[in-house]
Amino acid sequence: MLLSYLNLFIPLLLICSSLKFYGYAYSFIFFLPWSIRNFKKVFIDIKNQTFSNKLVTIYLGFLLIQSFLGGLFVKDIRILFFWIPFFFICFYAYYLNIYNLKNNTFYRKNFLEIIFLSSLTYFFLYLLFNIFSLLYYKNTYQIQDFLWVGSSTAFSISAYLLTVIYIKLKEINYRIFSKYNFAFIFLIFMCELNDSRLGKLYIFTFTIFLLIEISLKKKFLNLVLFSLIIIISYSTSSYISTNLKNNALEKLREVKGITIKPHIQKTLVKDFEKSFFSIFSTRDIFNENKKLDGDNVRVLEVLVTKEKFVNSSLKEKFLGTGWYTSRITINNVRNIFIDKYKSRLSRPESFQKSSVTQLQGFNAIILDTGLVGIILTIVLYFLCIKNFLISKLSITHKAFYIAMLLINFFCLFIGYPLINILYILFYLPEGLLNSFQYQLKSKDI
Repeated sequence: MLLSYLNLFIPLLLICSSLKFYGYAYSFIFFLPWSIRNFKKVFIDIKNQTFSNKLVTIYLGFLLIQSFLGGLFVKDIRILFFWIPFFFICFYAYYLNIYNLKNNTFYRKNFLEIIFLSSLTYFFLYLLFNIFSLLYYKNTYQIQDFLWVGSSTAFSISAYLLTVIYIKLKEINYRIFSKYNFAFIFLIFMCELNDSRLGKLYIFTFTIFLLIEISLKKKFLNLVLFSLIIIISYSTSSYISTNLKNNALEKLREVKGITIKPHIQKTLVKDFEKSFFSIFSTRDIFNENKKLDGDNVRVLEVLVTKEKFVNSSLKEKFLGTGWYTSRITINNVRNIFIDKYKSRLSRPESFQKSSVTQLQGFNAIILDTGLVGIILTIVLYFLCIKNFLISKLSITHKAFYIAMLLINFFCLFIGYPLINILYILFYLPEGLLNSFQYQLKSKDI
């Protein structure tokens, strides 16, 4: 059976979700005519909505209204043209997935494979942009300016790929040689190539749960082999990616005479230690004798947000100032913090004055939509978790899905993943993550 337009919508939306055009993540606009044309067909059974569906409808409707108010508040029509279609398509995609799972046999039977292939294609596309960036910019990250979103958003898609791999490896009894293992190795390489700590967090979490599952099945030979594969893949990926990036830097030195500190090869243990101890380094912000790095700057942004929120009016505390307005309204308070802490910054360019500030997702939600918006968002996360807790899945599977969801929530504190529709669909109850659960009900996993 050939894929219909309705089958292709979510896979294509996923594959294109991180693309930028002239610096803006506008790829979803191409899906707008598609959404409008099929909207009535997908939303025909609105009367049969569950409580979760109704709450998602209220949530996305609230964000859509907030987008309109935000555009008016800062007198920026671009907010209307970007975010209103964005949330409409998010709304459509959410109900399209539910509709297809109910009414489309092909989609329902092949849901896991569809998500696997589309998320794998997404990372292959990411790799092509990395190669272009290495050849043109002599680094892997400068594509974030014009062609691809930042890694703190881009690697949120890792959750989709790893969730399917986790399910499929159990289905094939943890066979060593499979396309799912090769996909996992490829994802490890992509994390190393882009030096994504978020990607590595997903990899580390997946690895822990995978090894626990194999141990519970008493497949000790597979346990040893999988452990070796992961360690060797990590080291090999680090070696290859480090050499690729250092070769690009050498060419940059030869052509332009610019010398940049070379990349150092990493190991799984060293990466984990660095990430773990960086959490405690954020305490340095309260020690006036300590220099502040990038992680400390994120804490500073939270403190700026707290100060801005405390000094807001009662109405703004409850409803915010409108979607995507805090990037402008926060600057007065932020400038005060910059003046206070600039002498302690190891990299002053990481925290400098600007007319427009890109906040972390959590900070933006609480300032743009107030307590109503942040409470609604957290309630949706809890509902999604509740769906797993009351399911008949094994404890390890429940814990794995909840861990993926908590990392998704954590993304709100390290970047602005809200520009990716697939990121939002992941945490909506009865959205894409819960759809994995519904696929497994009959398989007693």
